[in-house]
Amino acid sequence: MKKAERTRRKRGDRKHKGQILDTRKPHSVGDRTLDSLANRHLHPSMTYMSKYVTAEQIFGRPMTAAELIDRIQAYSWKGSIDRLADLAAAVANTPDGHQSEVIKKRTIDPLLELTAQPESASLLKQSRTFVMSNRDSILLAHEEAISFLQHLVLLRGADDGVAPADSEISFWLAGANGHLSHWNADPWQRSSELDRLMAEMVRIGRFNNHPDDLRELVRTYLIFGIAPPRGKLAQQNAWADLQKAAFGNLGFEEFFEGVLGPLYMLSSQFWGVTNGPFRLSRIHLREFFSQTSMRKDEAIALLKSMSGTRADLQHQMQTGKQLQENGLPLAPIALRHTPFVEVEPDVIVGSSPGAVLTQLRTGLWSRYRSASKRIDPKNGAITWASSFGDMVEYWCRRVAQEVQRVRPSAGIMLSESAGSPDEVEDVVVVEGDAVVLFSRECGA
Repeated sequence: MKKAERTRRKRGDRKHKGQILDTRKPHSVGDRTLDSLANRHLHPSMTYMSKYVTAEQIFGRPMTAAELIDRIQAYSWKGSIDRLADLAAAVANTPDGHQSEVIKKRTIDPLLELTAQPESASLLKQSRTFVMSNRDSILLAHEEAISFLQHLVLLRGADDGVAPADSEISFWLAGANGHLSHWNADPWQRSSELDRLMAEMVRIGRFNNHPDDLRELVRTYLIFGIAPPRGKLAQQNAWADLQKAAFGNLGFEEFFEGVLGPLYMLSSQFWGVTNGPFRLSRIHLREFFSQTSMRKDEAIALLKSMSGTRADLQHQMQTGKQLQENGLPLAPIALRHTPFVEVEPDVIVGSSPGAVLTQLRTGLWSRYRSASKRIDPKNGAITWASSFGDMVEYWCRRVAQEVQRVRPSAGIMLSESAGSPDEVEDVVVVEGDAVVLFSRECGA
């Protein structure tokens, strides 16, 4: 960077240093109905995508990392985690999500309640003009931004104090949205364009997933709950040992039906739903299992293995290269690996429905892999990877066979068994003069 450019940037930082807005003072502008300015000329497929809005668009300048951290540090980390978790659940489970009136009233309208010091009056004026003109097309709250803030709260939130109001969280979201794309600045600049694209697709693929709940549960059960058809883990004793190492005396089936499955259904159907019976994602472990016949101590121990204290999660971020030099999280994944935050002894908060969904997929895979490595430190990882590939392939075959049963005319070709000499591909579909080859790539 040239000296003149460095000087110009430093002057800009000094010019904008200090508090931007004060959200602790109420300001009412009355009730307004605003017209959407959405682009009506987009291809229909693009209507499923929305651009999030940043502080620079709303206030005329971006929120620096130092300013965002300063705001986070002013509020209780526990209260902040509670409020952000509730917002994540509301965005996920409210019909129409971020486009719903429920979410707009909670995240967009509070921007009109912001007040400012005299030196920031122009920023406040611009923000009100922008919000009043674009209210129906503004998107602030989405899963990635909320997750980013949750990680930042765990890093920088105050040990005590009050929970943030809606206006404060809206302010945080605007600031966070301006930093989400910075994750690939360095060292990714040295990577190829293809590598950067692949990394970006993996990153965005973590968020805003809304699968069919029943299909998700059935698929997970059929893949992870049935022993592989061949290999070392196909032996009954070996599979039983792996189950015990991964899930204790509960085993996969009891863990899935009594712990993970119900938690997933609660998170995807009830958390964040206004006036719902399980709106809050805060779970008191002893109460949660008090009405069941399960072995409570073992069930609680397994659920705690999906939970982390603040110190645990900070350690994950600090040792896992999930921090930027400016103090902000770097594409953080700690809450994907550990979706529940322990806020009190035996009290946990689910960070988001999407984080719980991850446990149905890579969470179970990782639990099995870790158990296999404990049983066989030298070859356990390879044994599990190979077996998992077979488990997925045989699940694919089961689906194909079910289609054949329901629709005999379907042109589905399967080999006699996986890997047999007559195999063309895992699953082959023939329709007229077209052929589709399906191959699973989940093995070692």
